[in-house]
Amino acid sequence: MKWTVSESRQNKRISICEACEHFRPKTRTCGKPVVGQRIEHNGETKRLCGCFMDAKTKLKFGSCPLDKWSSNKEELKELMDNKEFMEQILNSSRVSNKDLTKAYRIYTDITGNRKSRGSCPPCIKADLKQVIKKIENALEE
Repeated sequence: MKWTVSESRQNKRISICEACEHFRPKTRTCGKPVVGQRIEHNGETKRLCGCFMDAKTKLKFGSCPLDKWSSNKEELKELMDNKEFMEQILNSSRVSNKDLTKAYRIYTDITGNRKSRGSCPPCIKADLKQVIKKIENALEE
């Protein structure tokens, strides 16, 4: 299992952190380094984590203590988007090389197996169906 998120997702997360009033640029932490602190946020008492955000935003299971970004929400959206993309390719009569390359990148991320793209249409369809099934199973959990 891959423990880190893509560079683009990490960049989105860190951008959200850097725009937050509780982000400390000198230490690049969420609140006081290591210990964090309690704050009032939207009428609730929350605890800032004190984490070093350059590291935390890379972790697949990381989340913001103020719910500005969350691994579960992001993961669910990514799975839904990937499923929709794979279904579109599966139902298309023509698929671009760019889309096939993206599909096999998703295949590798979802299955954990690196597989080179084939040119046999039934083989490609079988691979796409395998990924769609894995995504459906993950969404049911």
